[in-house]
Amino acid sequence: MTYPAVPAASAAVPYSTFNSLRLGRSTQSIVEFMGITILLLDELFKSYLLRRGATRHDASSFTILETLMNHKANIRALFQSNG
Repeated sequence: MTYPAVPAASAAVPYSTFNSLRLGRSTQSIVEFMGITILLLDELFKSYLLRRGATRHDASSFTILETLMNHKANIRALFQSNG
């Protein structure tokens, strides 16, 4: 059995990668550090998902996102100070 080749990960992720979220630049920022790209979303993201049909049952999926959103300024400062 042969497996398809896995494309190499790009070091820089263009903004267009996240266009499908249709959130606009005001609700997101992209931070890159040591080849790791992180999409930081503001508090509007959770309400956006809930409006799009996510249920409260899905709330457990938001735990990590909420943690990141609550510490967004600290995360950004960490990446900027080391970048």
